[in-house]
This record gives sequence, C-alpha cells and structure tokens, in this order.
Amino acid sequence: VNTFKNVFDNIVVHNMHKEGDLITNFMCDSMPDATYSCDRLKKGAVHLPSRNGSVNLDADIIAVEARRRGLLQKALSRQDVSDAVLGYMERTGKLIPRKCDQ
Repeated sequence: VNTFKNVFDNIVVHNMHKEGDLITNFMCDSMPDATYSCDRLKKGAVHLPSRNGSVNLDADIIAVEARRRGLLQKALSRQDVSDAVLGYMERTGKLIPRKCDQ
C-alpha cells in the first residue's frame, strides 16, 4: 500500500471480513463520495443477489484435457468441444462421473 501512496492520494484498504453485507460495507466505508448509494443500500432500497451463481466447468475441463492429449482435430475450438459435450449431456441425461482423490 505504501508503494502506491506515493502515486495515488486516495488509497483505501477495505476489510472484506467485516460483519454485514460486503457491498454495503464497501460502498459506505471505502467510497466516501458514494453517500446516495450507501444510504439506499442501508435502507434496503436496492436488491442485491445473495450469491453469485455457480458455473459448471466440467465440459470445458474435458475440452482442455482432450486438446492436451491430442484427441481433437485442430479445427475444433475449445468452445466447440465444450458445447458438444454439454449438448451430449443434455440429450442423453448423462452426467460426468467424479473421481475424488483420497
């Protein structure tokens, strides 16, 4: 932080572990000019999602590994393979088995 203070005059360190809502704490504690946003967040006038939705990366992992092992034609892109795997899973109802390291 001290390195950047020589270049910027408005460095703020935000405690992400503070009790309460992260976005409200950030807007109210770390952005001093965001009083309107802070007030609306504190009053509950803004709906914030409770969590980010998860993204299933299984098909992408398969595409990357298939490319690494030389199993794909060069013309096939990572996205093409990932989309094909997802399409297969949707059509057949099959799931990718999981192997847990013990």
